[in-house]
This record gives sequence, C-alpha cells and structure tokens, in this order.
Amino acid sequence: MTLTVEDGSNVASADTYIDTAFVDAYASARGVSAWALLGGAVKEQAIRIAQEFMFVEYSERWKGSRANDDQALDWPREGVYDRAGQSIADNAIPADIQNAQAEYAIIEATGGGLFFTPPVSATGGEVEEIEQTADVVSQRIKYRPGTRATRKRFPKADGMLRFYLRRAQGLAIRL
Repeated sequence: MTLTVEDGSNVASADTYIDTAFVDAYASARGVSAWALLGGAVKEQAIRIAQEFMFVEYSERWKGSRANDDQALDWPREGVYDRAGQSIADNAIPADIQNAQAEYAIIEATGGGLFFTPPVSATGGEVEEIEQTADVVSQRIKYRPGTRATRKRFPKADGMLRFYLRRAQGLAIRL
C-alpha cells in the first residue's frame, strides 16, 4: 500500500510526513547503509510505524493546535514558532519533524523496535534478572529495587522534536 504524505495541504488520508525517497536520502547522507538494503514494503511499514510512534508519544504534547480540525495527522499546526522565533506557516511541516520521523523509521526497520514493553513487576519495577530452568519447570525473576518502567529513549530523534513540544505540566498538591 502506497504511503500518503501530508505536505501541509491537509491531505485527508495522509499517513506520514515523509516518503521512502526522503528516508533514502536522509539515511544515505548519514552513512546508514542498512536502510538501503531493505525492500520497499519493509521501508513503508517502518515509516508508518514511525508515524504511529510519534502520534502515540507526542500527540498531546505538541505546541500550538492543529491547523484544521479534520486533518489526518498532528501536523501542520498553527501557533508554533521555530528556533529563531519566526512563525511556522500553518501549511508547513518543519524539517525537524520530518527528520525525526526518518530517524524513527530507520530505528524501527533496522531492529531497534520503537514500541517496547519492558518486563515489569506489578508495581512497575524493571526486571533485573530472569532465570529459567528447563529440567524442572521454574522461573525466578529479580526486579531492580526502586525502578519503574519507562519507554525506550531515542536521543537523536527525540531531541529533534524537543523544541516543538510543550513542557510537561506538573501537579502540585498542597497539604
């Protein structure tokens, strides 16, 4: 199934901000040769998953608001400014958004896996060690004290998006 790219014109059925040619050029410019070895269907699937990941992780945190109520994706947006303080047109997709999606697609396609469910305890502690024995059906799981599950971090791609995200709002309860 062909990718439908949002180009800023409110493409009703858009499912991505980039196409395979964009990621091909992005990967080539950065010497990521593994991407070039993949087939077209695998690349398209990774690009779609990258978009889904961006939606799941960031849809409630983007600065500004959707440019159109009926648009398929989170961008384009209105009320957003670039790093130089210039208003981003409400029919534009910033390069950082596209580059981050390309980075996420490469991670997904080359085995990094974007959606990650770490093994955790009922209280959310991270698994430190799992021991299984085959001769006697048994399993021992040791959890790292004082930890909780978090999502995988992707510093390069996450960093590209940081400027376009609202800061998390804390909740203070006074007693």
